[in-house]
Parts: sequence; C-alpha cells; structure tokens
Amino acid sequence: MSQDERGLSDGLRPVGSVYQYDDGLYVRVDDVVPYTLADPEDSHGYRQGDDLVCCTMYLSNGTGRPLDLDGITLLVRGGPYGKTGRQVQDYRSDVLDDELEGTLRTGRRVSATWAYSIPAGIAGDLDIEVRFPARDRKSVTFSTASTVATVVGERPVPMAFDQSVPLGERQQSLFADPDEAPEPATGAGHAASAAGGQRATAPAVLDAIPAQPTGPGRQTTRSLAPELSADGLDAARVRQIFRFLAEAEESKTRPVRTLDGAAGAVWFDELPSDDGVEVMIDGALAGDDPAWLTVARPEREDAPHPKPLLAPWVDETRIRDFKEPRAPHLRRRIEPEFPDWSRGIPLDKTYHELDEHPRREKIEKLYAAWEQEWLAWAERRRAIDPVVRLYDRLHKMHEDAAGLGEAYELVLGLGRLTWQTSTGQRVERHLVTHRATIQLDPSTGTLTAAPDPTGAGLELEEGMLEGAQHVPGAVRETIVEVLEGALDVTDPEHLDAVHTALRSWVNAAHSAGSYAPTVERAKPRSLDVPQVGLTPALVLRERSRRSTMDALKAIARQIDAGTPPTELLSYISGRDGALTASDLAAAEDVGAAQDSDEMYFALPANEEQRTIAERLRANRLVVVQGPPVINGA
Repeated sequence: MSQDERGLSDGLRPVGSVYQYDDGLYVRVDDVVPYTLADPEDSHGYRQGDDLVCCTMYLSNGTGRPLDLDGITLLVRGGPYGKTGRQVQDYRSDVLDDELEGTLRTGRRVSATWAYSIPAGIAGDLDIEVRFPARDRKSVTFSTASTVATVVGERPVPMAFDQSVPLGERQQSLFADPDEAPEPATGAGHAASAAGGQRATAPAVLDAIPAQPTGPGRQTTRSLAPELSADGLDAARVRQIFRFLAEAEESKTRPVRTLDGAAGAVWFDELPSDDGVEVMIDGALAGDDPAWLTVARPEREDAPHPKPLLAPWVDETRIRDFKEPRAPHLRRRIEPEFPDWSRGIPLDKTYHELDEHPRREKIEKLYAAWEQEWLAWAERRRAIDPVVRLYDRLHKMHEDAAGLGEAYELVLGLGRLTWQTSTGQRVERHLVTHRATIQLDPSTGTLTAAPDPTGAGLELEEGMLEGAQHVPGAVRETIVEVLEGALDVTDPEHLDAVHTALRSWVNAAHSAGSYAPTVERAKPRSLDVPQVGLTPALVLRERSRRSTMDALKAIARQIDAGTPPTELLSYISGRDGALTASDLAAAEDVGAAQDSDEMYFALPANEEQRTIAERLRANRLVVVQGPPVINGA
C-alpha cells in the first residue's frame, strides 16, 4: 500500500511510538523534555517569555538502500492558535545536535536532538511533524496531547524490522529492547513503544473507530482495538474532523502581508484641518452615537461663466481648472462659428480678429471683471479641495462596502507594522483592527465612520506574519485583555490601552523593535526589525478566512478540554450507524446492484434531488449545500 493510499496525515501518533513506512523506514520522536540554555549569551532563537523544550528524532533505515538525510527537519506546532515553535541554537550545548546531513546506510540508525522555543504552557499539546525533502515521502506527525492516548484504542504492534538479511546476522532494532526479538511486520503502518523491558502498546487512531454498517449486504469487520465508549469515540472523531477542516482552510489561505491590494484606504495623517472634518484623535466627537470620523458634505461652487458676448473669446475647456494660478486668457482671434461661404470655400482659414471687432472695448471690460471673479472663485475652490477629495474617497468606500458584499470588510486599523519575513517579503499591515461602518446622513450628506455594532471589538492580527514571528501565547493573551479595556477607541482616553498593547507586542516580538505613538506614517529605516506606529486608517479590504479557521480550531480545542460534542456533531461523526463518505459510496454501489422500490415525488424532480432522497433512505442526516432544494422540504 502506498503512502497516499494510507493517508499518513489522517491522524496523530503519540510521542514515543514508532511509525513504519512501507519501504522499511522507521521513525520515532521521543524525549520531549524541558531544556535549559547552556549559555544564553551564546545562543540564538529563544524568545523571551517562551518555554524551552528539546526532543529527539530517531531514524532506522530498513529500506535496503541508502537514505539521504539532508533536509530532514522537525516542525513543532501547538497551543490554541497552532503557533510554530522556533528552533533554538545553543552553541555551547553538549546535548543538542547539528542539522542532519549525508546518507544513512541500510541497517543503520541515527538520532538528532534539537531544542525549540514554544509559547508558554503548551508543552502538553504539541504536534511534532517529521518532514522529508523528498516529495515521494510524506510527513508523519507525533503529538504530546494526552487526548491522543485516552480517546483511542490500543493494540500490540510489531517492533522494528529484521536486519539479519542486510547485515548477515540478527541485529536489534533501534527501538526494540535488547532482550526482545523483533517480530515480522504486517500491515501498512505500525507503532511501537520505546519503553524498555516489556512490550508496549501504542494508540492507533484510525483503527480505534469501529466500522459502521452501511446498508443492505454491507458486512462489518471487527476492529482490532477494544471497544470504546460512544462519548470517547465521538470526541476523537469530532476532534479529527475539525482539525482537518481547519488545516484544509488554512492551506487555501494565502497571507495578505501588505495593504497594496486594499480596495480603499483613508489614512488619518492625511485628514485636512477643516471645520467640516472631526476626528476622535482631537477629542470625542459630538453626537449621540460613538464615531471615529465625520466629514460634512462640502459645498462645491461652480466656476463663474463669462457673459455671452465674452464667452467665444475665452477657452471654455479651462474655465473649471481651479488649480491654475491664472484665469484663462483672452484670445485675440477666434474661428467664426458660422463661416460665410456664399462666395465659395476659401482656400485659407478665416478668423475673427479681436482688434477688428466693433465691440472690442466692451469685450475687454467684460473680461477684466470676469477675470477677478474667476480668481476669487479658484482660491475658494482650492481651499476646500482637500475636504472634497476626502469626502469623495469616503463616499466611494461607502458605496463599495455595500456593493462588494460579504467578500469585503471595512475596518479601522491601528498600529501600522513594517517588517519583513525570513524570506524577505515586505510586511505592512495594522496589528489591531476594529470592524467599521460608514454611514451617510441623507438629509445633510454627512459621512460618519463608526464602530460596527456587530463586530467583536478590537482584535489583534498576526496573520500577515510567519509563525515564528508571532508573540508568545501568554503575551498575546495579555494584549487581548488590554485591548478589551480600550473598548471601541471612540474616546481619546481609550488610546492609552492601545499604546500599551502595541508597545507590549513590539517588546515581545523583537529585542530591537520600536513603537511610535504618532498619527503620521514614518518611512522605516530598515525592514530587518519591526517598527510600529499608531497611524490609524480606515481600510476596505478583502475579508480573511482567519475567522473561519479560528472557529474550527476553537471547536477542536473545546473537545480536547473535555467538552462533549453536540448530538448533531456526534451523529455527523458516525454515531448510531451514521454513514461516512466512504460508507455512502459503498452503499450506493450496493444499491445500484440491487432492485429498489420506485420513488415518487409530489412535483417534478431532478437527478440531484433523487440522489438526496436515496441517501435519506440509508441515513437519518444528509447535509445539502445550496441548490437544489427538494420540493416541499
């Protein structure tokens, strides 16, 4: 059976168990213990406030050919947000090993001990993934979570491979006790314990779920694992379902690292100083409802038009160009509006010359008066132009927010971060956001940017960063608590809590990071270290999938904490004979081979509706997304 058929990533293996690949490679992760730096001054990778742990990976090569060790690594993740641990280099340590390199000959074994900086308090819920550079060998994940061992069954499994063939004599496996002989391997994947002296049992997540009856003629096989309670099976299944959904959702999400692709943005440092513009930075806004920004509709005065006698002698296309310092000049000649061709078409163009016009003096006097009037208008129009442009941008964001629907969201951003990832990708996003709305008063035309009452309040966002750049979990929780005290930031007094939260984030993220509590956007001196400024802005952006991922992970964490799944989730996971997707496919195959009773509908039905009805015959629950809708349902 190939790795793809077996599905290596469908479940987690407990730390200390052995995983065997089809080709005879054995992998074990064990000895996950606290670690202390030998010399903190001569180390790299530790984040202040984190926990330090080390673990050992063991490889035993029974493939019959040399194994390339270059690029074999561990990915350590855990905690409520699935944060990635940062590998720590302790240069004076006698315990830690360097990166694996070279080849491992057949029948040989190798181990490597590495240390990681992880968010505080999550050592009991780590997923340690062994990654291989070769595409034909998928990764395998071991977990320290106790639920992996408590909600699934156990069965005896064979130890490591028999090395007598490649080495010419019987050798002890890397993972076997010296007094214990290996047994022949059977099956696609196996697990064994590292405990010395006695045969151990290891959880087998997939085998712990008994097969479910799937309709007429479908036989069930007896599981090799002991029967578990229904609640235990439900918890294991539901946890696996939501972990899979969260990871699938995350795999489809590309981090948005900058605001370059935003549909619209209004930075508060660009707001004009005008009586028609009020912003909460200057003080709480007057009014019954809380708001961050109000912009009164500016009165746009049209340009003065010249008298009819003067109009032909002034360039009409330049009359509304108020940015010009001088009025459109008085032309000295113009082409006749209606040429006189009574004597034939002239060979040369004809013009009306102002100096030859019988009312030249009258036209010049009209122009002089109109010129003064135009200059006064242009000055007034230039004075209100910043407010006009601000109003137009806000009005367009108001229309776009309504027209783009749920795919986009409007937020107030605080704490503009400039940094870069380990691969050199530029980061420019706000760390703190609050859902926003722009309201239009139809009677006055005033636009108001205010908190969205359906929003969750101020939220800390780190999705634009790599996992190793996130602050430790304990610091994040403290920041979230501080932001709760800032409410909706519609009062300048609330900004003190925001300053505290942003300064705490910078201090925890990098030793050389800096925070500036200013409204202006500062050009970063370098992207090597994080630089954060208050720099508020209204941003219309594409909605992130992060909320969906957080919700899925939260459900999985609640199941881990012992919260029993609801009846609906239990049934979806297979309780009381509910069919899984594979069961449904097999049942349909069986049903197709057997005669079935004729099915009647009250109204004409299509093929999709008949398929839904057929599935309802075999299962009490069928989830249908979108059309078609069964008539009368």
